[in-house]
Amino acid sequence: MDKKNIDDFVKKVEDSSNEILEDTLLDKEASLEDTRSFSYDDIIKISKKDKMSKLPWLTAIFLILIISLTFGYMFFRYNPQTLFTSTTDKFFTYITDKISDNSYDITKGKINISLSNKNETLKLNAKYTLDSANGLSRITIYEDENKIDLYSDGKNYYVKGKNIYDGYLKYSSSSSIYKIKLSDIKSTLNAINQAIDKVLTSEKITGGKTNYDLGNKTIRVYESKLIIDKNYERATDTFINSLKSNEEFINFLSKILDKNTKSEIDNLSNIIKNKLKDNKLEIKIYTNMSDNDFIKGEINLGDDKIAVNKKDNDSVSLSFDIDKLYGTLDVNCKDNYELKWKTKEYGDGEISFTSNKASTFGKTNTEKVIDYNNLTDEEKLVINSKIEDNLYIQKIIKWFK
Repeated sequence: MDKKNIDDFVKKVEDSSNEILEDTLLDKEASLEDTRSFSYDDIIKISKKDKMSKLPWLTAIFLILIISLTFGYMFFRYNPQTLFTSTTDKFFTYITDKISDNSYDITKGKINISLSNKNETLKLNAKYTLDSANGLSRITIYEDENKIDLYSDGKNYYVKGKNIYDGYLKYSSSSSIYKIKLSDIKSTLNAINQAIDKVLTSEKITGGKTNYDLGNKTIRVYESKLIIDKNYERATDTFINSLKSNEEFINFLSKILDKNTKSEIDNLSNIIKNKLKDNKLEIKIYTNMSDNDFIKGEINLGDDKIAVNKKDNDSVSLSFDIDKLYGTLDVNCKDNYELKWKTKEYGDGEISFTSNKASTFGKTNTEKVIDYNNLTDEEKLVINSKIEDNLYIQKIIKWFK
């Protein structure tokens, strides 16, 4: 482009800019002329009027937002589906949190057992060490001068009792003792939780506010309810298919079963369906309306009934009526775990135990060992007679028959 063309182009731009500037100044002058008849107060009033005209819309939008959030919160807070599912998830989370991680695969502690019925009382005191990662276990049961040592190396059982044999009696197992880690139990519980969640997603859950008797007072609670009746096949298939698709669950099951895993799950499906075919399953969950905290759960399957009442963050009371077995069970999961129960059929019982981390399992001297399977019939007869003469062992066998 030559110099003349450049100069022409610049001149046109300048002329256009001047026209635009003049038009703008004229518009401003006209604007000033229009406002000369208005006072300062008039201008302020117009400004306020303009703002006030927008206020109803802002207020309406704000109120709609607040109402929407409130109803949304109330919907999710008191929605039966949400409450039922979240409470179930909290239950499984509580259990898995109580299960230690792999660093606690080796544990040791003490167990105290007291059982009583109309005729007898049985007391057992024991100390134990468990290595769940390697399938090792050792339990020593004692009462006064009596003592029984039980040991497993992951493949065989070893038993030593007073006046029976100076060393251990070895009992070989037909199948290996499975090495189950705590992580396996966690993953299995998570798989079951996921399967239940899928059932809850596909099934209708109802709910509403109701009165709940605490004994000394009555409070308002929220009741959410799941009923599996005519829909039992759909619910069962949803549950079973979820388990089948969970690789961790399948791998765990393959550890503890010598049979085909898939066929065993199918058998479980048939058992559940046959049970639900003639019996309606009703599950109720009661939660506190102030914080949605669990208060009580009820499971009714035909004539069988189970109820779980929360006593505090670490203990629950369970009442049950299943076939001929009915009574109560108190569970305390604090530093020392406690189980206490009362049943009409099997008497009263109490089990308390401690569980602490151990650094090593420790060795068990099994040099003095005789294999029970290698004994002659005469030698077995002598051993069995010594077992029968041990009153403490007989007392245990008699109780658990």
